[in-house]
Amino acid sequence: MRNHFNKGNAFGAIMSVKSTKVNEVPCVDLIIDCNSGAHGRARCYGRIWGGAKSKAFLDTYKSYGEQVVKVEGFYSQFKKNGTDEVLSNFVVYKYELRKNETPRAGFILTGELKAVEEAQVGEKLIVMSVKRNKGEVTGDVEEEFRLYLHPKDAKRIKVELKVGSVIAVKGLICQMGEKDYISDEFEGDVKPYIKDITL
Repeated sequence: MRNHFNKGNAFGAIMSVKSTKVNEVPCVDLIIDCNSGAHGRARCYGRIWGGAKSKAFLDTYKSYGEQVVKVEGFYSQFKKNGTDEVLSNFVVYKYELRKNETPRAGFILTGELKAVEEAQVGEKLIVMSVKRNKGEVTGDVEEEFRLYLHPKDAKRIKVELKVGSVIAVKGLICQMGEKDYISDEFEGDVKPYIKDITL
C-alpha cells in the first residue's frame, strides 16, 4: 500500500502579509495571487509557523514586490466563514523567487478515497482522507479534502475509483469554465480540480 503524501505549490505575487499568533505560536498569514490567463483568478492562503521562520520571511518579502514567488508546503483546506465554500491553504515550509513562471497553484496528494459524489454541472466530488506525519507544530494530523473532477478530465482519466482504496492525485486550483468573449475572464468558481489520478 502506498504511503500517504501531501504537497502543494503556489506560484504568485504576495498580496497580503499579516503577523499573528495561533495558540501562542508566532506565525505569518499570507494571501498569494495566482491569477493568470491560463487558470483564472485563483487566490490562495498560506501560513508560516514559528518565530524564526516568520522573522526570516518578514525580513525578506518586501524585496519581492510583485514578482512571482514559489511557495511550497503542505496543502490544506478550510471553509469560508458562514459558508460551505472551500478555500485552499498552504502550511509553508519553503519559498523562493521564480522568474518567467506562470502564476498557478496546485496539489499532490496520496490518501484514502472516502467518497465519489455527483456535483454540479456533471462534475464529480472526490473526497479523500490524507494522513500527515508529525510536524514541528501541528503534530500528527489526518485531513479530509474535497476535490473536483471536471467532465473533460473524467473522459481522459481512465481509472476505476473504489471507496476505501488508496489513490494518488495531482491537480490545480483554478477555474474550469469557458472564457467570456467580452470580459476575457473565465466563468465558474475557483475550485481544486483533479488533473491526474493513479492507483
